[in-house]
Amino acid sequence: MEEFASFDDLKRVYRRLHNALKVAKKLNGKEPSVLLAMLDVKSNPRYQLLLDSAVRSGELDTRSLDQLLERQLIRPTDDMLGYSITARGIWEVEVRTEGFQDPVYLVDGLDDKFFAALFEKPKPLSDKEKIIILFMISIRAFNEWAAVDLRLGDQALDHMAQLIEKTHSFLLEQGNIQKLKKEDIFGKSGNEHPVFNLIRHTDKIPRKTRNIFSSLGDQKFCLKLFDEDELVLKELAFLLWLIFGERLDYAGQENLNKFCLSASREKSIYIFGPGAKHLCKPRFDGVIPDAYQEYLLGRERWGRLGV
Repeated sequence: MEEFASFDDLKRVYRRLHNALKVAKKLNGKEPSVLLAMLDVKSNPRYQLLLDSAVRSGELDTRSLDQLLERQLIRPTDDMLGYSITARGIWEVEVRTEGFQDPVYLVDGLDDKFFAALFEKPKPLSDKEKIIILFMISIRAFNEWAAVDLRLGDQALDHMAQLIEKTHSFLLEQGNIQKLKKEDIFGKSGNEHPVFNLIRHTDKIPRKTRNIFSSLGDQKFCLKLFDEDELVLKELAFLLWLIFGERLDYAGQENLNKFCLSASREKSIYIFGPGAKHLCKPRFDGVIPDAYQEYLLGRERWGRLGV
């Protein structure tokens, strides 16, 4: 790529920013690109770095200054006496620098920072998260109109708390949680109902569940398992895999089905309220055995892919 007359001056501004980033420990061997490193710096520090590395107008001859401004490789700073390098200016230097000649470095760097990281293998569900998901499966909170609603009053919340404790006991008996004690399920809730404290602190669950777990606002939460009017069994099976890993055998599935049927029949009227629309009906009594068939088909692949 052919260099232009003012390129040496542009490199001088670039080196100032490069050195400022090194002093601030924002540039290292792992990330040698100034352009990519600047994307990791927050707004105010980035502003200061650009000010600190700016050149004064008297440091450049008029012809060089005009050429760099015309090419949009530098821009005036706030005091109008200094000039900082632009993203285009950094790019112009780096594509002429050894190791950066192939512009794909920038695309790959952006992909690593802003795209690939979104699909890194999430951490496993915590014991509390397993309890929350299985609690919601047991009462079939499978879409927006069958959601867990924390605004329904103390009676509903008390029954939720009872079922959550039973869910803890069930998972403990099955060997799927190890350390969480009953008295630690809800944490310290202060003046609010303990269920609030447990279910509202679920920020990490959506990513861990491929966005199946959903906070709907207005203190409502559900598992998005319906595609129009059809329950997506493969997604329910995936949640079972997140909870039980590859250890759910047929006997365990039977125990799980009994637990969920009991929860659905005994608690739905209290948790959803009389006359409320919900999925705790005979039509859906076979969801666990049906999802288990999908679980058997998918568990090896999910384990291999680490999803």
